[in-house]
Amino acid sequence: MSPKQHNQRFANKHLSPFVTLTCCFLLFGIKAVAWGATPQITKIEGIRKLTREEANRGIKVRIHGVVTYANKEWGNLFVQDETGGIGSWPWLEGSGAKVGDVVDFEGVTEQSGFGPSVRPSKITVTGQGELPAPARHSYGFMLTGSDDAQWIEVEGVVHQVVDKQVRIMIQGGETSAWVNDLAASANGNLIDARIRIRGVCAPTWNDKKQLVGFSLCTPSTNQITVSQPAPADPFSISNLPIAELLRYDPESATSGTRAHRVKIKGVVTALGNSLLYIQDQSSGAKVEFAFQQPLIPGDLVEVVGFAKTLGCAALLTDSVARRTGSSELPAPIPAANEQLFGGGMDAQRIRVQGQLIESITRNKTRVIRLQID
Repeated sequence: MSPKQHNQRFANKHLSPFVTLTCCFLLFGIKAVAWGATPQITKIEGIRKLTREEANRGIKVRIHGVVTYANKEWGNLFVQDETGGIGSWPWLEGSGAKVGDVVDFEGVTEQSGFGPSVRPSKITVTGQGELPAPARHSYGFMLTGSDDAQWIEVEGVVHQVVDKQVRIMIQGGETSAWVNDLAASANGNLIDARIRIRGVCAPTWNDKKQLVGFSLCTPSTNQITVSQPAPADPFSISNLPIAELLRYDPESATSGTRAHRVKIKGVVTALGNSLLYIQDQSSGAKVEFAFQQPLIPGDLVEVVGFAKTLGCAALLTDSVARRTGSSELPAPIPAANEQLFGGGMDAQRIRVQGQLIESITRNKTRVIRLQID
């Protein structure tokens, strides 16, 4: 046997396990530099392909990417390379990394939340970069969890702004964005505006680590683009009779305007259970206010809000109102037993006759039970 044949036979017998191991690791972006060396993940897709058990083994990570989100108060930071994005926790003091920085990011894998993440040990800023092009997926796709920690963009109508949280109605559902530098003054400018907003997709989960929704972590208002401003005066929009709310409308069906505010006028008939009831000549509606407003039964009001259904009646959410006068309450409608259970009189003043069975006070509200003929 020649020396060359001997060396080849030795290599096939003793080195093939190392070759097989190295090739397998490289498929997941993992490098092993020598026989027996601890593997190191160098691409984010390698982290995202780990099972929960594998991630919690604390595999070493060294990633080169751009910071897409950073929030010292929350203790989290997100980095994305050409293969995907990943989050890290807790905050690494002294790193100085901020959004847009290109970094060498070192740490170990773990998974204490919905998806895998990195516990950082060293972050080195190597330059300035650009944020990646955002992914644009359907609401249903985002609910699969595949966009976990990825830089994304959504478009929709703003329904509420509270502190730094923007709640947005998008095609398929609704989501929230947490904007680091959002000022309180943005409230009036953004509500009812159609916007495009970019940020890191942050799934929300229950105690069983099961996905229940998602939100966006948005580094700054620079990532918000207003495509259709809100009306300067919210009460300037046309009034709708209450009975016309949520009915088919050709304009809204083709333009998506149903996601915007509507306006109704009527008299306040009752207050209770965090709802206010308003009635006009056509029907009644329920109203939830964005903030407490001092109204009482008999007040004439104009209300603007976002229409949906609650029970069998229209509900206006995130609403604002202005008092325009006062009025007598509308005459109650006599209602038979079968009419009550049909739902057609929901949110309207009615009159019933029956035998009193029980009268109790619950949460400072008197509740009576009647046996109706």
